[in-house]
Amino acid sequence: MELIIQAIIVGVSLGFLYGLIGLSLTVIYNSTKVLNFALGDFFMLGGLMTAFAVSIWHFWLIPSLLVIAIVLIIASVLVLKWVIGPLLKSNGIQIALLSTMGVSHLIANVAGIITKNRPMDVAPFIDIPAIAIGPATVHSQYLLLIGFALVFIFAYWYFLQRTRWGIALRAIGMDGEAGRMIGLKTWTMITLSFAISGFIAAFGGSMFSPVSTPIAIMGTALSINGFVAAVLGGLDHPFGAVIGGVIVGVIQSMLTVFTNSLVAEISTFAILIVILVLRPQGILPEKE
Repeated sequence: MELIIQAIIVGVSLGFLYGLIGLSLTVIYNSTKVLNFALGDFFMLGGLMTAFAVSIWHFWLIPSLLVIAIVLIIASVLVLKWVIGPLLKSNGIQIALLSTMGVSHLIANVAGIITKNRPMDVAPFIDIPAIAIGPATVHSQYLLLIGFALVFIFAYWYFLQRTRWGIALRAIGMDGEAGRMIGLKTWTMITLSFAISGFIAAFGGSMFSPVSTPIAIMGTALSINGFVAAVLGGLDHPFGAVIGGVIVGVIQSMLTVFTNSLVAEISTFAILIVILVLRPQGILPEKE
């Protein structure tokens, strides 16, 4: 029972990481119909930059997080302006999607050269004793990260539902042509979606760095798991990615405990195949 409780807590925490990556994917997908497979590497950069700023250079946490967020927001927008945007206008969605894989490899290789592909340790941000849940003792950092993810997700929901910019972003996602007809600036909204994805990557990668041990080669795996979470929840449902992420995270964690990590990794692709065959629109009801 103790192992099961620990596996569930770790799995939910990991699932929220996958869910945030999936959420980033859907933000961009709903505005451009492009799947940005470089997003896992942006989360990786958030973790590595946190390791350098907080653990190696010993900068203050909050200013470091703000600087990291600004850097990754700018980097994400530049990827749109210099790579995805021009290709999307001239060559279509497929070429733009392939270009994100090139960006992913570029980021991973540059980060690997800088860090020599060594894992970076990040100390817990808040020193809180382990918490007893029934017979199990759970590292408080996992519960802290779950709480952070829930607050972040609620804040994004509020942005989409209660602010003018969020409503405009939803409108472009539902029907870009109709949005243009009523005066919405499509490329401004697309730029906003990339900025939001960079912001999520910065804080998501940073906040999960104490438990994920960031390393330059982890970006592809994060992108795949985030993609599976988004597909499982439904690419048209931004918050469905969070549900999908938690499901994937818990399954992986349970399989790691009771089998091994290789089986857990295989399960990700098994889930993807099953959902694409049986319900490609995702587990949530289709939007009307």
